[in-house]
Amino acid sequence: MKEIIEILDVKARWLGHKLHTDVAILIDGGVSMNEADKISAALKKELFSHIPVLTVANVRVHGTAPETVSPQVADHGQA
Repeated sequence: MKEIIEILDVKARWLGHKLHTDVAILIDGGVSMNEADKISAALKKELFSHIPVLTVANVRVHGTAPETVSPQVADHGQA
């Protein structure tokens, strides 16, 4: 999925004969909450379609932080 920048963490565990997963993903911080929900739902759909025994998929979405220091400030004092 091109909207996902990085998979931060994946955990899977069996509860009886059912597989549960927890996935943490990194997306662009400028994405709206609505888009983030769509990305999460699309990932869940992919997981369920490829893993037949999967019964629960939790996806945590993290956004990238915007740059808070401009390049001029970061280079200040360096000559």
